[in-house]
Amino acid sequence: MAKHQVGLLKRESTLSDCSLTSSGSVRRSSIFPRQSMAPGMAIGHVAKDTRPTRNPQFQEQCRTNVYQYLLDTRCPYPMNAKTLVSPTQKEFQNLVQFLVQILFQGGFTWLKTFEMDCNTLLRDLKYPAHDSCGKTALGAPGTPQNWPHMLAMLNWLVDLCKVSLTTGREVETND
Repeated sequence: MAKHQVGLLKRESTLSDCSLTSSGSVRRSSIFPRQSMAPGMAIGHVAKDTRPTRNPQFQEQCRTNVYQYLLDTRCPYPMNAKTLVSPTQKEFQNLVQFLVQILFQGGFTWLKTFEMDCNTLLRDLKYPAHDSCGKTALGAPGTPQNWPHMLAMLNWLVDLCKVSLTTGREVETND
């Protein structure tokens, strides 16, 4: 290597931590790590729902809030005592579709399967715990392991509907 090239490599290595590989090429690495994402966020990071979804008192509050809102808005689907304790897949889908219809004032079209559209919708609405509402959970919402999360999601949708109606603005998604 020429004396001039060695001097350049030494100067570069002090500035950006360069080193020679066994093949003679220069490998560069920064001395300052690059922050490519927001602090605390990582690829594959699952947002944990901080609400006490398994707490019976929290579930009762959610059931009361959702039930009262469905009564106030004259939900056209029949409900009984079991509907908000352990609903069937169809009952759950009807409730979600009804709330989404209110939220978007009838301007939302379901395109693919319910599970895919609902998952996309929750992500676009920035539902904080949308990872707990995956396709499997949305496909079997009334099971004991899924229902607490589904009920909390329904409660969140109801609260979003209430805010939307009081402000008089339609909800916007990130398209």
